[in-house]
Amino acid sequence: MSYYPPSAGFQGASQQPYPFGGAVYDPFTSGYPQPQANVSMPEPFSGGLAPSYPVPGSGSSIPSHPQSYPGGYMGVSPVPGMVSQPPVAMPSYQSAHMGSCASYPPQSSYPAFASSASVYPPMMGPGPAGYGVPGAPVGAYSLPPAMAAPCVQSGYQATSAVPIGTSLVQGHGTIRPHGMFNVEEDCKVLRKAMKGFGTDEKTIIDLISRRTNSHRQQIRNLYKTMYGRDLVHDLSSELSFKFKQTVLALMMSPAEYDAEELNKAIRYLGTDEETLVEILCTRTNQQLNEVKSVYRRLYNRELERDLIGDTSGHFRRLIVSLSTGGRREDGYVDIQRARMDAMELYQAGERRWGTDESKFNQILCSQSHAQLQAVFEEYKRVAHRTIEQSLRNEMSGELLMGMLAIVSVVQNPRRYFAERLHRALRGVGTNDDALIRVIVSRSEVDLVEIKHEFQYAYGQTLEAFIADDTSGDYKKMLLAIVRGY
Repeated sequence: MSYYPPSAGFQGASQQPYPFGGAVYDPFTSGYPQPQANVSMPEPFSGGLAPSYPVPGSGSSIPSHPQSYPGGYMGVSPVPGMVSQPPVAMPSYQSAHMGSCASYPPQSSYPAFASSASVYPPMMGPGPAGYGVPGAPVGAYSLPPAMAAPCVQSGYQATSAVPIGTSLVQGHGTIRPHGMFNVEEDCKVLRKAMKGFGTDEKTIIDLISRRTNSHRQQIRNLYKTMYGRDLVHDLSSELSFKFKQTVLALMMSPAEYDAEELNKAIRYLGTDEETLVEILCTRTNQQLNEVKSVYRRLYNRELERDLIGDTSGHFRRLIVSLSTGGRREDGYVDIQRARMDAMELYQAGERRWGTDESKFNQILCSQSHAQLQAVFEEYKRVAHRTIEQSLRNEMSGELLMGMLAIVSVVQNPRRYFAERLHRALRGVGTNDDALIRVIVSRSEVDLVEIKHEFQYAYGQTLEAFIADDTSGDYKKMLLAIVRGY
């Protein structure tokens, strides 16, 4: 099989260090990456898949990986200092399961990968991202299995680096490892900020917003060793309202936070379907398996059983399918399979009276994001309309919301999160739960790219929206995370 989409118009990775600095990782080929200490700026990416971080203590060195979001959006550097490189002639690849065919899709009909640098951002983007650096409770993870190399034939093109449009493109967080991290000193600072009469909220904001999740977990563990007190309990008793909610979210490991958010979405009267879809659509298979394990430990219940008990109909089937963590995660595309799947989707919806929802569920929940991008392109050729238009004609309610979320994440996950943030902030009142969850969970993953998507889509910075819609220490903490340092 071959990489998809083709490389025409694909810009090379910046050779300048990413201006925000800090280590980056590939959140798509593994689960929660390993804790790092004082990681130096990585070397320029030399091609191939971005590997996972080695297990701490193994003695292995950090492999090279992309320094920056490759070339910005369509060759436009998203931040000053990032230099876009011209396209480079790449080798051709072809599916190992197919005969000689023409390149796919035709460049003239695929605007997301045109060579023009005037388009910002691309209409299609990378697949879902994972979390930032986790804490100690998550444990160590094995490296993902290597993908077999495609047969070198003619027809399909591939880039020397990970192609945009697959689920393997990494982003940049606003929180990165602190070079002068001293866990013992941080424990003393936090204890002093909460000891005695009153609380020094500014110190808490400055410290916690500038530590990665890995560092915060170290602080949490040593704090109990030094003072015989639970740091989370102390913070909870000293802080209040949404400020407290944000700080406590930062103090959890990513898997713990997801497990709590999923439980909160189903344990009260009524179900928060959007939260279920957001988390289950945007986590990797390994992350979902970790969340299910943590959920079992925290609540002594199976996540799938709770999801089944709180949902119904075709939406229940969709949620259960997403929660299994069985989606393909490679970057290869079978064009013949994409054409067949597109025709099956067409026959399950537009070509029949009624809708075969199970066929949409089967394809959208099992295929890789790269494969689904090809399916959606083929669907436009077959149905003469986009997959989103057909879904709106064929479905409604929570099922439609879930299906559209999958399509949005496949096409551009950063735009999906930008839309989630905008919905949380617009209108009367603020959806604080969604606002906190997206900012905290993406703070070490791709919040830099999400901010660019937000400003491009809504003509105003994310910081400006937050400043207008929140107040007090809650606003200061959110802005500290979003701005980074």
